[in-house]
Amino acid sequence: MNLRVKKALKFIEKNLDKNLTLKKLAKHFNLNYSYLCELFKREIGMSFSEYLTKIRIKRAKKLLRDKSLLIKQISYKVGYRHISNFNHDFKKQTGLSPLEYRRKWQKFIFKLYQSLEIKIRKITNSIRKYTKRIRKFTK
Repeated sequence: MNLRVKKALKFIEKNLDKNLTLKKLAKHFNLNYSYLCELFKREIGMSFSEYLTKIRIKRAKKLLRDKSLLIKQISYKVGYRHISNFNHDFKKQTGLSPLEYRRKWQKFIFKLYQSLEIKIRKITNSIRKYTKRIRKFTK
């Protein structure tokens, strides 16, 4: 991958909460706007705006796992200034609204926790049984 594109991608990830545009990115790296636009298409396989949306939604999905953050706060943290745009892009990318995604994630974690709890109980019971057997043999 082109070194300039790698640097641009790192810059985007570090500044996701900022109002990023391809023009600002080109200016920051002292590149021609059209050239950077072409580089993105060729190296990443998508436009700058498509990539930016993809990476913002990816980060938002991680942040939505934290119940203490409001969805509006998350939208700002990933660079959206209007929650309606965030909701639209999120649903377009995932098929779910941010709230639906959060609820689905919480249900998944709850089921996973229950499953692990059951497995731990079974293992604990097995350990108790074997411990009793060992005690019988060592007496």
